[in-house]
Amino acid sequence: MYKALLITALISCSASNHQKLNLLESYSLPIREISGMCWMGNPDNSKKQIALIGDHDNFVYLLDWENRSRGLNLKKVDLQKLTDEVLDGGWESIASDDTGRLFILQEEPSRIIVLNKELNKITHNIELVVTDEHKDALRWGDKKNSAAEGITLLKNGHILITKEKKPLRLVEFSSRGDRALGYNKNLSLENSGSFPLNSKKKKLQFYSKHYWQLKKSDKDKLRDVSGINIDNNNELYLLSDKNHVIAHLGNDLSIKSHSLELKKIFALPSEFDKVEGMVIDSKKRAIIAIDKKDTDKKNVFLLSPFI
Repeated sequence: MYKALLITALISCSASNHQKLNLLESYSLPIREISGMCWMGNPDNSKKQIALIGDHDNFVYLLDWENRSRGLNLKKVDLQKLTDEVLDGGWESIASDDTGRLFILQEEPSRIIVLNKELNKITHNIELVVTDEHKDALRWGDKKNSAAEGITLLKNGHILITKEKKPLRLVEFSSRGDRALGYNKNLSLENSGSFPLNSKKKKLQFYSKHYWQLKKSDKDKLRDVSGINIDNNNELYLLSDKNHVIAHLGNDLSIKSHSLELKKIFALPSEFDKVEGMVIDSKKRAIIAIDKKDTDKKNVFLLSPFI
């Protein structure tokens, strides 16, 4: 008991040194248990519309963020109508490229379904396969909430996937013949570019190529990860529910190491609970979504800029 109290006190003391992000705007969206969000891609790369996914329903929601001052305009796409397969939720994250396609991440089974730019057809189903080489290090899906959680697409056709916890990992996936390449700012699709996909094959398999983990000294700073995002400078950020923070990783992940470097940590407002989704606008302000069953309460928030 005393050990637990000491750890809690140390974490609380450390958090006081983090830059505090302040609440600027808050909204109630009629979406239960928001689990992921992304900027909807478009040819001019402007950040106007946000795509959101809920954990346990089978809809994609499109929010007109640019015109939010005139009222919240929300459209939805029924995923179940796009497939004969019976869908069972478990959606954890969502990504887009400048073609306007959507890439929706499901935890179990660990896969990504791809919607065309018209959002009326599922064009690809990408299975995420953990190789024997990485099974012991990743322990993928061994326990509840310990598989695919967050997604970032890269220009080279590779995908970064976060594993929430038990243990926390950042994993690079790509097609069978590829080698791990890591991440640098030129690979980001957040601000321009389209994700290359084999147009002839609807069912694909992507394999784990490399993984990164926290240093022992940083494990209490980030006990889980519920999302991964990139800002307009192509810098990587991780969102943590348990620690109530956003961690800045920078713009370089080397395959010469398995270590994640935490550059800076930002504290979220204390009233937030179960943070699950995040995007970052052109002014380096985080927009956060929380997992709430009650849709009458505030569940999307705009925060002050990262400094």
